[in-house]
Amino acid sequence: MRFHIGLCLWLVAIILGAAVDLRAESPLVWPSPLSIGDSAQGPSTSGSRVTLPGLPQRLTLKQAMDLLVQRNLAVAAARYDIDAARAARLVASLRPNPIVTVGAEQLNPSISPRFLRGMSTDNLASQTTYTTRIDQVYERGNKRRLRTEVANYNVEAAEAQLLDILRQALFNLKQAFYTTILAKENLQVAQENLAYFEQTEKLIKISFEAGAVAEVDLIRVRTQRVQYQRDYTDALKSYQQSLRDMLNLLGVEEVPPEALAIPQTSSPATVATTAPPALLETGGNLRIKPQTFQRNELRRLALTNRPDVLNARKLLAASNSSLMLARSLRRRDISAGMEYQRVGSEGTLGVIVQFPLFVFNNQQGAIDQAVATMRAGRARLRQAELQAMTEVDKAFSNYELSQQLLKTYSDEYIKGAEEARNIEEYSYRAGHKSLIEFLDAQRAYNQARVAINQARFDYRLALYQIEQAVGATLLDEDRITEFN
Repeated sequence: MRFHIGLCLWLVAIILGAAVDLRAESPLVWPSPLSIGDSAQGPSTSGSRVTLPGLPQRLTLKQAMDLLVQRNLAVAAARYDIDAARAARLVASLRPNPIVTVGAEQLNPSISPRFLRGMSTDNLASQTTYTTRIDQVYERGNKRRLRTEVANYNVEAAEAQLLDILRQALFNLKQAFYTTILAKENLQVAQENLAYFEQTEKLIKISFEAGAVAEVDLIRVRTQRVQYQRDYTDALKSYQQSLRDMLNLLGVEEVPPEALAIPQTSSPATVATTAPPALLETGGNLRIKPQTFQRNELRRLALTNRPDVLNARKLLAASNSSLMLARSLRRRDISAGMEYQRVGSEGTLGVIVQFPLFVFNNQQGAIDQAVATMRAGRARLRQAELQAMTEVDKAFSNYELSQQLLKTYSDEYIKGAEEARNIEEYSYRAGHKSLIEFLDAQRAYNQARVAINQARFDYRLALYQIEQAVGATLLDEDRITEFN
C-alpha cells in the first residue's frame, strides 16, 4: 500500500507561499466571484456559442479543486485570518518605544510683553525651568521572546485552521462533483430507457394494428410510459440541483438555465427539444479501481496529519507559552531615563529609574487565567484526537461495506440483466411471455443500471471519506479511475 501524503504541501504551496520575512508579506488579494450571467463576448446572438467566463466547458475535478482554493469564501476568510495572525506576530516581536518629554516650568503669564524690554534677561530666565527627558522601558523575564513565541504558535494554528477548512471544503467539492457525475449517468440511463420504451411502444402499436396483440397491452404500455417520463424528469432535476451545488462551492453567483443542461445523446426527439446544449460539463466517470487500506495505519496518519489535531496542538503550545509569559510578568520591568534641565543660565543632568511595586496586583490573576486556558487546550486536543479516531473508524467501516457491495454489482451482473430483458422481449414478441413479464424484466434492468451507478459512487465517496478522516492525500485520481 502506498500513501501519497501531499495535501499539506500542495495546499501550502498554492496558498501560503514561501515568504519568510514578516515585513515583506503582502496582503492577499481576493478575486471577484465568478458570474456566469456575464460573458466576455457580450450578449450571445443566435448561432453563436455562449461560454462561461472563468470556467472551462469541460470541468475536471483537478480544475474544480484549483478554483475552490482560489475563490471559496470560507477559504478566503481563513487566509485573512493568517494575515491577521502574522501582523500580530510582528507586533509581538517589537520592543517598547522610547518616550521623549519636553517641558517648561515656572512660567509667569502675568508679565506683559511690553515690559519685557526693560527686564534683565537673567531675571526673566531665572523664573523658568526647561526640561528635556528620554525614557526607555527594559523588559525583563524574556517577555518579548515569549510574546513572539505565542504569536508564532498562533500563526501556525491559523495555518492549520486554513488547512482544516480546505480539508472540509475539498471533501464537499469531491462529493458534489461526483454527485453531479452520478446524476449525469443516471440521466443518461433515463434517456436511453425512455428512447427504448418509445421504440417498444411503436412496435406494440404496429402489432396491435396488425391484430397480433391485444388492446390491453397497448394501454399498459402507454400507461407505463408516464413512469419513464417521470424518471427522466427526476433525473434531470437531480442533475441540475447537484451541478448548482457544485458551482456554489466554486463561488459562482449567477447560473443561467442553459448552463444546467447536458448534451442529449440517446434521448428521443421529444426529450431533446426540451433541453438546450450544455454550457458546462463535468469530466469523469464513476468507475474506480479497488483500493487497499489498513485501519491502524489510517489511525496513525490521522493523528499525524489532520489539520484540526495540529491546530489543537499549536493552540496548546501557545497556551503553555502564555503561561510562562504570565509568570514572567512578576519580573519587574525597569524604566530608565535621562534628563537635561536648564534653570536660568545653569544646566544640569539627571538619571531616573522606575519600577513597579506589586502592592495590589502581583499578576496572580493572569497566571490563573493562563493555567485555565492551558487545561482547556489539553481537553480540546484530546477531543480532537478522539474525533479523528472516530471518523477514521467510521470511514473505514463504510469503505469495507461499500467495497463488498461493489463486488456484487459486477459488469457480468449488468450483462445478465440486459440479456434477461432481451430474452423476455423476444419471448413476448414470439407470444411465449406476457407483456407484464417483459415490463418486469425491463424494470429490473433499469434498476440494475441505477444500482451499479450508486454502488460505484458510494465506494468512491467512502475513499474520499477516508482521505477526509486522515487529513492527507491518499488517492491519485489519474490512477484510481477506470476509463471505459
